[in-house]
Amino acid sequence: MATNYEKAAAATPEKWFAAGKYAQHLFYNKQQEEAIALLIKNVNEAKLHKDGKYAAYLYSMLAMNTHITNALAESDKYMDLAKKAIQNTKDLSTKGYVYYAQGWIDSRMERQGDAVKNFLQGLKYLDEAPVNESSLGRKSPLLTELTAIYAVWKAYDLQEKYGLMALDIALKLNNSNATFSAYMQMGYFYEQQYLENTQNINNRDLAERYYSNAIELLQKDNQETAIRSNLSYAAINLANLYLNYYSAENHPKIIHYTKLALSIAEDIDEYVQIASANGILAELEIQNNNPDKAKKYLLAALQASNKQPIVNQNIQMSIFANLAILMENEGKLKEAIQYHKLYMEA
Repeated sequence: MATNYEKAAAATPEKWFAAGKYAQHLFYNKQQEEAIALLIKNVNEAKLHKDGKYAAYLYSMLAMNTHITNALAESDKYMDLAKKAIQNTKDLSTKGYVYYAQGWIDSRMERQGDAVKNFLQGLKYLDEAPVNESSLGRKSPLLTELTAIYAVWKAYDLQEKYGLMALDIALKLNNSNATFSAYMQMGYFYEQQYLENTQNINNRDLAERYYSNAIELLQKDNQETAIRSNLSYAAINLANLYLNYYSAENHPKIIHYTKLALSIAEDIDEYVQIASANGILAELEIQNNNPDKAKKYLLAALQASNKQPIVNQNIQMSIFANLAILMENEGKLKEAIQYHKLYMEA
C-alpha cells in the first residue's frame, strides 16, 4: 500500500485513490493519527479538482475514520463536505459510496431507520453505476451492513436476499475478508432459521455448510492476527452448532473445532474466545459425567473472561450457572450459593 502511494504522482486521481487504500491499511494497523493526517493532506488537494468525486471519496473516508476515534463533530463535518462534493460530480459509484458512509455512521449512532434509507439510496446509485471492481467493492460492505440490520429486525426475507447478494459479490471480487463475513452472516441466518423451526433440518445443515466454508477459506492463510482471530471465531460458532443441534456422534467434531479455536485464541490472547472454547469443553465433560474436568475448564474460562477489558456478561453468567450446579451436585452448598450469587450479580 505504501509503495503504491509513494509511486503515484502528486496531486493526481491515482494518488488520491492510493491514499484512500493506504489510509485503510494504516487504520487497520492501529495507526489512526497517521491515517487521518494522510487523508486530510490529500483531500485538501482533491477538493481543488473540478470533479467532486475525488474529494467526496476522501471526505467520506475521513467521516468514518474520525467517527471510529469518537471525534463525532469532526465526523459530521466531513460527512457534510462529502455530500457537498457529490453535487459536483456525475459519478454514480461515488454518490453510492457517500450514501454508504452516511448509512455506516447512522448505524453506529443507533439510527437504523436512517441507515437503511441511506444504504438503499447508495445501493440504487451503485446498481446504476458501470459494473467494475470499484463499484462492486463499494457495494460489498454496504450489503453486509444492510444484512446485519435486517438480521436485528428479523426481516428474514430481506436478510437472506441481501446476504446472498453480499456473498455473490464477495466471491466475484475474490475478496477473502468480504467472503468470510458473508459466509458467517449466512451461517448465522440459517442457524436462526433453524431455531425458528427445528423441524427444518436443511436450515441447520446450511448453517453448518456456511460456517465450514468460512473456516476452509481462512485455513488457506492463517498467518495474520486478524485472520487468525476470525478463524477462531468461526471454529467456535461451528463447534457450538454441533454441540447444541447435532447428535452425540458429532462430539469428535466439537472437540476438533473447539481445540482449533482454543489454540489460536491462546496464541493471540483473544480472551473472549478462550473463555468460549473452555466453556464448550466444559459442557462436553458435563454431558460425559466428568464433573472434575468440567470444573477445570469452567475455571479456565472464568480466568480468561476476567482478563477482558469489558467482561462478556453472557459468558460469565453461563460459567457461574454451571459452577453453581456442579458445586451443588457435589454437596458443596457454600460454594454453590457463592456462584449462584455471582450469577445473579453478573
